[in-house]
Amino acid sequence: MIARLAPLLYALLLILAVPWYWPLDSRAVWLGVPAWVCVAVVVSAAASVLTAALMARPWPGERDDDE
Repeated sequence: MIARLAPLLYALLLILAVPWYWPLDSRAVWLGVPAWVCVAVVVSAAASVLTAALMARPWPGERDDDE
């Protein structure tokens, strides 16, 4: 199920990670850095978790030798 949604999830994460939707005059600071940096780091971590979840499962048509 998650493999079918993967392209959509990656596209959503890409849209969230790139700060093009932040206002140009935004001066918000979180943890000592601009807020968009924090958002980009969190979204990057989410993409890493999604990739790890996808790679932990056998792909369709691939044999799982452990079984």
